[in-house]
Formats: sequence, C-alpha cells, structure tokens
Amino acid sequence: MSGVRVSRSGRVLQAMLVAQVALAGLIVFGDFRQVLPDLFRANPTPPADVPPPHLISGRR
Repeated sequence: MSGVRVSRSGRVLQAMLVAQVALAGLIVFGDFRQVLPDLFRANPTPPADVPPPHLISGRR
C-alpha cells in the first residue's frame, strides 16, 4: 500500500464524512431549534379550566 494514496483517499473520505455529518447536524439542530421552544412553552400539566391548544385553535 502506498502511503500517499491511502492518506489522499482517506482525506477525501473524511472530508465527505465530515460534510455529511455537518449537514445532518444542521438539519437536526435546525429542527430542534424550532421544536424546543414549543416544548418549553407548553405546560406539561395545564390547569383543568384551560383547554388544550388544539381545541383553542379549532374554535377560531
């Protein structure tokens, strides 16, 4: 095995892997940025007199 060829193809494969992981990370964290505020805003135990949000939006 020639060291130059192995390191060159290894660098190309590593660069492709890093690009794919970075792209997937951007997509996943972008979704989490939209989802997490909703999770924090939503009250896990709402008071009994307050209807769930889907009922409120359905009445409008």
